[in-house]
Amino acid sequence: MTEEALRTIDTLIIAFAANKPIGFMCIQDQKIEALFLAPGHIGKGIGKRLIRLAINRYKAFYIDVNEQNAQATDIYRHLGFEVFRRNETDSQGNPFPILHMQLKLHKGGR
Repeated sequence: MTEEALRTIDTLIIAFAANKPIGFMCIQDQKIEALFLAPGHIGKGIGKRLIRLAINRYKAFYIDVNEQNAQATDIYRHLGFEVFRRNETDSQGNPFPILHMQLKLHKGGR
């Protein structure tokens, strides 16, 4: 995500460990637009806490994920998201299938 893109995001949350940034999450219009954790911090529950924060505090009920990222897709499903649409390409037209997911309890369907 570019610095310019970050300037347009409604909410930017930075995760810290030992006073050092280890990840971030961007939220815009009820959607988690970006979620990143440093490799050494994956699998420690930080991503789950960030997603729950996004849902509970910021009412973020949507997320997109590259279909090839099975680990992320599995986590989102475990946390209550389901696929409601699939695109063959990403937003730049590249051949990376994107799964559009929504929280099961929130059936708004973008």
